[in-house]
Amino acid sequence: VDGIVLAARVARHVQGPVRVLWPREEDIQHDRYRPYYVDRLSASLDARGMPLAWRHTIAGAGLWALYYGEATVAKGIDFDAVTSAGDLIYPLENVEVRFVRRDPPGVPTGWWRGVGPTRSVFAVESFVDELAHTVQQDPVRYRRALLKEPRARGVLDLAADRAGWGTAL
Repeated sequence: VDGIVLAARVARHVQGPVRVLWPREEDIQHDRYRPYYVDRLSASLDARGMPLAWRHTIAGAGLWALYYGEATVAKGIDFDAVTSAGDLIYPLENVEVRFVRRDPPGVPTGWWRGVGPTRSVFAVESFVDELAHTVQQDPVRYRRALLKEPRARGVLDLAADRAGWGTAL
């Protein structure tokens, strides 16, 4: 039974507000789960090790369509699944993002402690780390070379400084 429905049923029999809480063991049986996704990224690099072309293929659930209807999904691309996968902070010219919808059978899915960008940004930034490693460059310096926007560079520099980047742990 949905928590709202249960609270409404109980409220008919008591005076005052009602709060429904389940133990964790019961709660996880009634909630929606964050769907699984598979992200595959690849890039072609120029002589300096900078990306010339970038491809990001995402396979996973279509949450946007599930909650807002199939009519809200343009050309089969689920907005939530690809958010932050194609609109990169790095000004790359040749970016391709593909989405393959694979809803998990029999498992109710939904947003759980975050939306699409929490997963997409992790995949993108992990891949940037891999590119830096491939061309044997420091990840912060590599990102600085990719970033063209002064404000974005400033944020990166501030984060690196506050984290003590380049100093011994």
